[in-house]
Amino acid sequence: MFLKNNFSIFFNNKQSESFNISVIILLSGFFILSFSDLLLGGFNKVYLFYALFTWLWLRLIEGIFNLIVNKKINKFVAFSFSWMIPVTIICFMGLFHLKLPIFILSIIALIDFLFFIRLNLKSILASNWKICFYIFFSGILIIALTTINNGHFVWMGDLAYTGIIEDDTLRDAAVINSWSEYSSMSHGVHGLLFEPYHALFAIFFDPFITETLNVFQAFTIFANLIMPSLVVYGCSKIIINISSQYVSKNWIIFLLIFILSFSSLHSILIQRSVLMGTLLLIPAIPLVFSIIDTPKDSNIEIILMCLLVPFIIYARAYHGLFALGLLFYFLMIKTIPLKLMIISSIICSILFLLLYYGATEHADSSLGKGYFIYFLKSNQIILNSYLIPIIIFFLFTTFKKKIFNNKIFNQVTKEPFLYFMIFISFLTLLLVFRTRGYSGAYYQLLPIYWFGFFFVLTSNFSNSFFKSKNQKKIFKLLNKKSLIIFILFIASVHFVQKNLKEIYNEDGAIKRTVKDIRILNNKWKNDDENQLFIDGINLENCKKETLIFVCSLRTKILSISSLKELTSNLSVTKLTNQAKEISAKLEGNTAVYVSPTHKYWKYFEFNKNNRKFKPTMFFMGVEKLPMIFGAHPESTTLAYSIKTAHNSGGTLKELAKLGNREELCEKAQTVKINNILIFQTNKEPKTVRCK
Repeated sequence: MFLKNNFSIFFNNKQSESFNISVIILLSGFFILSFSDLLLGGFNKVYLFYALFTWLWLRLIEGIFNLIVNKKINKFVAFSFSWMIPVTIICFMGLFHLKLPIFILSIIALIDFLFFIRLNLKSILASNWKICFYIFFSGILIIALTTINNGHFVWMGDLAYTGIIEDDTLRDAAVINSWSEYSSMSHGVHGLLFEPYHALFAIFFDPFITETLNVFQAFTIFANLIMPSLVVYGCSKIIINISSQYVSKNWIIFLLIFILSFSSLHSILIQRSVLMGTLLLIPAIPLVFSIIDTPKDSNIEIILMCLLVPFIIYARAYHGLFALGLLFYFLMIKTIPLKLMIISSIICSILFLLLYYGATEHADSSLGKGYFIYFLKSNQIILNSYLIPIIIFFLFTTFKKKIFNNKIFNQVTKEPFLYFMIFISFLTLLLVFRTRGYSGAYYQLLPIYWFGFFFVLTSNFSNSFFKSKNQKKIFKLLNKKSLIIFILFIASVHFVQKNLKEIYNEDGAIKRTVKDIRILNNKWKNDDENQLFIDGINLENCKKETLIFVCSLRTKILSISSLKELTSNLSVTKLTNQAKEISAKLEGNTAVYVSPTHKYWKYFEFNKNNRKFKPTMFFMGVEKLPMIFGAHPESTTLAYSIKTAHNSGGTLKELAKLGNREELCEKAQTVKINNILIFQTNKEPKTVRCK
């Protein structure tokens, strides 16, 4: 009876608007991947499997949420709990290197999809198809512009093996492969040398990496298919559940404004640590709102937040620092028993920060420098970083009397929302002032973008910050649909303008990729103007394909009909394949040493943007093989484990300067390496086996 009732709830409950729009976004992503793959000469059925898997993921969240809500449990707790179950399961599997049975799950998803269609056929047919088409088209436009301008397109799986790939993407691939293959958090620059990093994403991605799906294909699928659907679902749920009545009714407009501006969607889709931090931030936002909104009845929310914060820190330190700061505020508004739990979470989090991230070269920071660099360099107008100091100034000038009141702790309990918004503004300012450089400040601002946007939409905000009639009249302007649509228009224009500019930019991902492919295929003219279409290119290979026109177009632009053909003929591919073949016959962990005079180090110079640290991570990123003594002497960056490798004796040197066999093995074993595969100029590879 119990199973029957729950089954009925799972299938017969009317699906939420959040679910419906997320499915449309899922179809947009599937269309992008499928259509793009056809343009490049094929169709990978794995996209269909993962589309079905994502459907099942959304259905699981929606179904669990409905089950919990029907048990009369707080909807904020219900959402956070239902959201975290799939994420937790995947992380648990990744911790023990268990692989997701995607094919079996896709079959289950297909059966569930057919049941769903059958049971909801009338409501589906009665849908506003015009609105659905607009959402579908918008999804295609937003996802395509975001991913193609950041290299996360269908061609990334092939291009990665040529070296045409972003540094951060290669770094993320190296860390995931290191965990997947060796259960180690390493960049593979000098053996399996440990490097502290926001590496929860490596555990999360591990169940997806198989013999048939490499890490770069997984990145492409998450960027185009999975994450857009999940972000839309999670953010729409938050807007609908915590916002004012007016905002909830017009939630699609506000969702679009957020996606196009404050969400920083491009960072979520192309950086795995930000992706992981976002997956944990989404369930945290409603929990925090519930704590502030009903401080006396939010014990479960406090417990869940205390459990979440350490994991957010491990997922993304910048997000984690902000979440940790929130716990200090909760100390002021909760009772003694919960204070003890909050203190325990704070202590654990601080110890993790000090003992884990404190060991990195990045631990040192320049006070204030990062924020001012970001503020001065930012090209985001109206809808981004400039709002942060404006908000802080506004809070100071408007509420300075209440802030400096001696009875502040009594007032905190009376006006929790007011003081919470003031607190997070000061917290953000404090955190961005300790960042070093442009990127650090940007990433530290991301959590405040998210919290600030959603919390401003709540009725609590207007009630706390706008007391007088005149103030309320001003705030009511936001309830004017014409004004909201105008803001959406500005956000849309800014998004499209920014991405179109990136497409036409000579240093943009598309033009840079086309140029690199032509250079590798000896079809780039350095002293002449290069046209979009190459004249007189051989199109003989296209006669073998069904879509001859598409193949011809592809060949005229890229100079080659097949990226796989290009990749297979490259010297770097032959080298990595040779290393992989030899290492497969050896027992234990094998690392690759490449002599500094070897042409391998010169290969990556085809792109002026390729820096000396790219070849150091290349073997681990593409073939799951670490290098040893791979830190190039001309590269001393703090990132990508280069500085750590130098400090640990991993600097690239001539073989004779590294010592004899015994000395080599002694150094190798300190970084968990049992065999060294040596590549020298004009010599056959040599293997050193260490006991």
